[in-house]
This record gives sequence, structure tokens and C-alpha cells, in this order.
Amino acid sequence: MLSHRSLYDNSLTSIMPDAFESLTNLHTLNLLENPLNCNCHLSWLPDFLKSREIETGNPRCNEPSSIRDRTIEDLRAEQFSCNGDDFSSCEPAPDCPSECACINTVVRCSRKELVTPPQNIPLEATELYLDANMLTTIPNGMERLKSLHTLDLSRNRISILPENAFANMSSLSTLLLNVNQIGCIPPGTFTGLHQLRILSISLVVPMVLQGIFIIGGNFMLLLSVIQSSGLNPLHCDCQMEWLSEWVKDGFKEPGIASCAKPDVLAGKLLLTAPTRKFVCTEEPDIMMMAKCDPCISEPCMNNAECRVDPVEQYICTCPPGFKGRNCEAEVNECEDWPCMNGGSCVDLHGSFRCECMIGYEGEVCQTNTDDCAFHQCMNGGSCVDGINSLTCTCQLGYKGDNCEIDIDLCETTINPCQNGGVCFDLGDHYRCECPPGFRGTNCTESYEDCRTRECANGGECIQERTQFVCRCPSEFMNEFCHPMGDLLFSISPCDCQNAGKCDTNTSQCLCRPGYIGDKCQTVVSMTFSHRRSLLVANGPDTSSMVNFAVSFATEHENGVLLYLGDEEHFAVELFRGRVRVSYDVGNFPAVTMHSQQKLNDGEFHTLQLVVAMRNVSMKVDTGPWNTITNKGERERLSLDAPLYVGGLPADNEKAVKNWHLRNETSFMGCMKEVSIDGVHITPSQAVSRHGVMEGCAVLEVPNPCIDHDCQRGTCRHVNDFTYSCDCPDGWMGERCEQRKTNLEVSTNGDRG
Repeated sequence: MLSHRSLYDNSLTSIMPDAFESLTNLHTLNLLENPLNCNCHLSWLPDFLKSREIETGNPRCNEPSSIRDRTIEDLRAEQFSCNGDDFSSCEPAPDCPSECACINTVVRCSRKELVTPPQNIPLEATELYLDANMLTTIPNGMERLKSLHTLDLSRNRISILPENAFANMSSLSTLLLNVNQIGCIPPGTFTGLHQLRILSISLVVPMVLQGIFIIGGNFMLLLSVIQSSGLNPLHCDCQMEWLSEWVKDGFKEPGIASCAKPDVLAGKLLLTAPTRKFVCTEEPDIMMMAKCDPCISEPCMNNAECRVDPVEQYICTCPPGFKGRNCEAEVNECEDWPCMNGGSCVDLHGSFRCECMIGYEGEVCQTNTDDCAFHQCMNGGSCVDGINSLTCTCQLGYKGDNCEIDIDLCETTINPCQNGGVCFDLGDHYRCECPPGFRGTNCTESYEDCRTRECANGGECIQERTQFVCRCPSEFMNEFCHPMGDLLFSISPCDCQNAGKCDTNTSQCLCRPGYIGDKCQTVVSMTFSHRRSLLVANGPDTSSMVNFAVSFATEHENGVLLYLGDEEHFAVELFRGRVRVSYDVGNFPAVTMHSQQKLNDGEFHTLQLVVAMRNVSMKVDTGPWNTITNKGERERLSLDAPLYVGGLPADNEKAVKNWHLRNETSFMGCMKEVSIDGVHITPSQAVSRHGVMEGCAVLEVPNPCIDHDCQRGTCRHVNDFTYSCDCPDGWMGERCEQRKTNLEVSTNGDRG
């Protein structure tokens, strides 16, 4: 099997992701001396090399300029970025750039107001005209144009010619750089141009020539010099002595090209100025030296680091606490309102300090001080933390600020037993003795038995637990022993669908979880079955308050729940098991919050979200509400976009790239209900859906405990149709409704 592969000096600019997948035994891969373009198409390479432990010799990036000469394996994936014109060099390039006109091998891009060079210039081009644009630097990738003999970059804004800017353009014979802002031509700028015959550099700013590689043969130097324009104000010091000698040797016609500096040669013609006076006797002019090295004039302030840049001339990397082109301005660390919950921000040098309102603490006042840490709630009362306050929620039978007052549960003013029930105060709880026809903890549930209803036509009433059954003569049947003929014309009072339960007293359908409607005919539950599942619904009107509610169950850590937006956004996802909410109405940066507990336990959880102006509030199950605010000038989320439920379309990578979402994986599991302002989103009414099925298998399992009648204790699932009430100590009976005496034995009753 192949273990060593050399691609040394093959002019590779990009490599497709699956190029080496089949080489499972690859140990050495030589990619040196290739002009690799480290854009987004190459972002896969560092992780691949590290995961396979392949020896490469540390290849480096050739493009873009921001990471040129950086070792590929040292870069992070997010540093490999693309602009709108990037394409994979492994894919066929267009025949002609859209900004240009191409005739055979001549490419004309003149007067197009181009700020950046056009992409995908045909490799077979022989003439390229980029004059009269707004280019600030020599375009990258010129060395690929092996057949180019004419290049016109006149009338642009080019200020710096990098060393080896035209390297390997061995066919170039005409190079026009007139009317730019070039202030420096460093040594080696024109190295390798062996066919160059015409070089025109007429300028309007003082220029330093540190040395031009002079080509033999019929080379003709057209500095203003031969054009007789006199527009090149030359700095005639010792570094220009070579030019004086070269012009006088063999008498090249320089026209009226003259010296601007130093003062001793100011105004002298280049042809007649004595070569011996081209000396460096004066103190170096910092402004002139800065044309070749902008950082030599120390433009960066406050100990900032200066770096030469071909576009900006120089870039200052500011220390913490400063900003601006020259790092001249001090940053106001408080301008983004970092302090939460009304805290006051104090600007410090390179940092800030938050002075919190009473009741809050933390670095940015993000934490509500726990006022319940030393609470005095008595008699089993629970403490509810507020803002610089607390509230005691008392157990039944107690009241008062600290639940210190014992009350009579059967007192006339608060007697809980209704419909004539008799109340018995049992200390920390009470019991209602209900009259015939009523039951329940407070005698609020009406029902019928042999004491309240009689069987017709001689039927015998038989009591079975809390229900009654009529045993009818042979010629009668149904619930009350009506004549059989009557049944021919009877219909169901409910006609429930999807296994809904009919309440014959009210003629209403009691729907199973996941179904709604008068007849339980509408399915609102849905199953998201794979990593690209997605449901698209119409987006809500965010100009006013919007209420979202989602009931879901999953065992997966990550998954998109809701996404609405583009640059501004409202994004909800499961990330590492917790709900993560990101909100940005246009006041950068976005704000986020997370649920305290993990929700990927396979159980159903209810998530409520309220979007109002700059605020988002979240509540999980029965927990407290939490609120975040996207502070700034923009007041509300203003969007005309669809709502994505459970996932994102494949072309919406911006949401992850811009950190709206931490993970683009679709939600996998069951959503029992999704609603906006109380209106359910159903699979059948979605704009579109992919990998989303109606209904959830987990909701199809019968659970008789859903409608149990246990008054105390817990309901235990016996089988698909039967449950049992497990009574607490001191209680007995089929529904744990009777208090035991010393002579009675605790029993548990089964019910179907």
C-alpha cells in the first residue's frame, strides 16, 4: 500500500477534501513549494493531517495575504475564509471575469471602478488591462499567467510594489504603472522579467528607488524620464547614484526628469546633475524612508505593534484599551453596556468594573443574590428568592410571613369541601366526606352510581368501585337497559378520532397527548428522525410581543429547536444538553442565556419563550422566568423571514459561521407541541418539511395513570389498562381516601 507521496512544486493552489481518503497507510506527504490558497476550500486540511499523523514538512500558505507564509497545520479552521469571489481551483474556472471583456487572449477590465482585482482571469491571457480603476496593490496570483506579455496597471492607487511582485512572469515585455501613488521601488521588484522591454512609471509623489534589476538586451526604461513628462520627483541621494550613471552611460534620453530632493540637487535635471553629488550626507528624511518602510516613522501610538501592509501601507495592532488607525483613541469599555440588571459601569484602563444594584452580584451583575441562603421559613415552608427579597410558600395548614401561624383547615371561611361535603381537620391536611354523586379531594367531581341513578326496565344496578353497571333483561341492553330498538337510531355523542376518549356527560372528546380539535382530528406532535430534519413555517410578526411554546423529548445533546433571522436573529437550540438562546435585534453583540438543567433525559419538557422589544424571557417546565436584553439603539427585531423548526436548510451556514447557533445539527426526537401565541404549528400545515413525520411513537404507549383517581400517594402503572394507588403511611383504600386506625391493615387496590 502507498505510504509516501510527493507533490513537491506542482503549482497546486487547492486540494479537494477527499483527495487522500483512499490512502489509508499514508505516512509522508510532501506539499512544499506549492502556491496554496488557504481559503475556505482548504479548511479541512489541518485536521486531516493531525488526525492521520502525516509528516508534511510544514507547507505554508501563499494566499490570502493576511496569513501568507503561515504554517497550514498551525491554523484554525475558522481562519480559512472565503469572500464572494473565491472558488476552488480544482473546479473549472469561468472563461472570462464578469467585470471584463475578453477577445481571444486579450482581457480588458479598464474603467470598471474595481477595488479588488477580478477573479478567474484566463490562464492563457496574453494582454491584461486593469488601468483606470481603484486598485491599491499588485493583484495576487499574477505568476499563474505564464503567457502574459502586456500588463497595464496605470491610473490606480497602488502605493507599494512588494519585492518579487512580478516574479516568474518570464513572458512579460510591457509593464505600465503610470499615475499611481508609488513611493518606493525596493530591490528585486522586477526580478525575473527577462523579456521586459518597456517599463513606464510616471508618478506624482516623491519616489525612492532602492534599486531596479536592470535587464539586458533592448530594455528601455520609461520613468517620466523618457516620456519627458517630468512628473517623477526623484530623491537623488546615494541610493539613486546607479540611475544617474545608467542614464549617462550611452546617453539614454531622460527628458526633463529632475531631482526633488535633497536640497543640493533640487531642480537639477537627472541627465546633467553630476553623479558625484548623489551622496547621502544629510540626515535621512524619515518621511522619504517611510515610503519603503511605513513603520519606520512610528505611526502607531501607545506601544502598539506596527506591521507593513500592501493595501493599508501599515496596520497597527493596538494593546488592550486603545483603538483607531494609529491606536490613538482610548476604548470606552462601557460603551457596549456590559453590566446587567441595572448595574453601573466604571471604565478602567483596558477593562471595566460593574457596580451592581442591591440584590445582584457577579462580574457583570448577572447573578440574583440568593436571599434564601439564610431564610426563616417554618413548618416545612419553601423559600422563593426574589430581588433583594424572599417569599415563604407555606404548607397546607400554615400562614404568615414565615409560615409560623397554624390555621384550622376546616374553618367556615376557608372550608374546602364543596357540594355539602363534611370537612375533617387532620392537622397538616384535611379530609372531605362527600355526599352521594360527588367525589374527589374537595367533593368537586360529580359522578353517577347506584345511589343516584337507577337502571330502567327492571335492570339490576351493580356497583363496581366508583362506577355502576346495569345488568339488563335479555330484551334490553346498553348503559341503562333501554329497549334494543332504540339503539338502531342512536349515534355516538362524540365521534372522537385518534383514540380520543368521549366524555358522555359533556359530549366532548378528551384527546390523547399530541392531538387537538373537537374530534381530536388534528395531529400536532411530530418526530424528527435524522440529522437534516427540518420543518419550515411562516415567521411571526416580531413588531409586537410573541409567545413561543415547545414541548419536546430527546436523548441527544445537540439540536436546533427554533431559528428566525438572518444577521439579526432569534435562535434556540439544545447545546450540550442545555437550552441555549441567542438574541440580536441589531445591537451588536448578540446576548445569550442557557437553561440551568440539562433536558436531554428522554422525558418531556416544556419550554416557554417570550420575545418583546429588546428582551427575551425563558421558562423551562415549572422553573422561574429568566430574561436577557440586547441593549443598544435598535428597539425590536424586524424580520421578514420564515421560522425554521427542528433544523436549518443546508444553505444557511451563516447562522453557525456567525455564532447564532453553536451546532447546526437538527433536533432528533419528539416535539409534542409547538405553538406561537397559542396557535399550534402542525406538520400538515407547514410551508415545507424534510425528515419530519406526524405523531410520536412515545405518545402511542397507553398510560392508565394519566387519568388516575388516587387522592394521595402515587399512581403505579400495572399494565396498559390498569393502575394501582400506592398509599402513604396512615392511609388506605382503593384511592387512598381513608385514614387507617390501629386495627386496620394497609391495603392497595387495583383499578382499570
